[in-house]
Amino acid sequence: MTLQGKVAVITGSGLIPGSQIAIALAKSGAKIAVEGTEGVLRNVETFGGDALPMRGDFADKNDVRFILSNVEAILGKVDILINSLNIEEIGEANVQSITTFTETVITQMKTQDLGHILLMAVTDHSTTPVQSAASHQAIVEFSETISRSLSETNIKVTLIPLESFQNSDDSQMSLNSDKLVEEVISIVNI
Repeated sequence: MTLQGKVAVITGSGLIPGSQIAIALAKSGAKIAVEGTEGVLRNVETFGGDALPMRGDFADKNDVRFILSNVEAILGKVDILINSLNIEEIGEANVQSITTFTETVITQMKTQDLGHILLMAVTDHSTTPVQSAASHQAIVEFSETISRSLSETNIKVTLIPLESFQNSDDSQMSLNSDKLVEEVISIVNI
């Protein structure tokens, strides 16, 4: 299946696997709006994808509306939102950015009654540093809440438990990025 012409927005794409996900989506034909480095943009464009940088305060609704209006004007309406999180450093500010950005994207997706939102988070707090366990839990609860609120729409919400992609030989939480990217692509291709 192809993602030709679909618009994917990826937050945290300067992080691995966010950059790998952006490249994989571009290879599948998606147009990509990324929060990330210029290197990610160049890599997406190298694989024939349209890439648009997103910059601003993702916790500020006005900034997010402006960012998304630019995405829509240049690439089209958002079909896919992927929140690629730094698993070690999810703090209260990051949670606020994720929730504000996601809620604003949902408003736009509701106008077309179509879309897919992927949130990646650690759900097993035994693999999470104590200081960020509450933030991880907030992301999990947010995912469950928006999933319930969108159950009567054609907008899908998927929480990807990152510990499922943990390298088995690590005492720290590091990811098998290739396996995670494969999973993300298979989810959004449905």
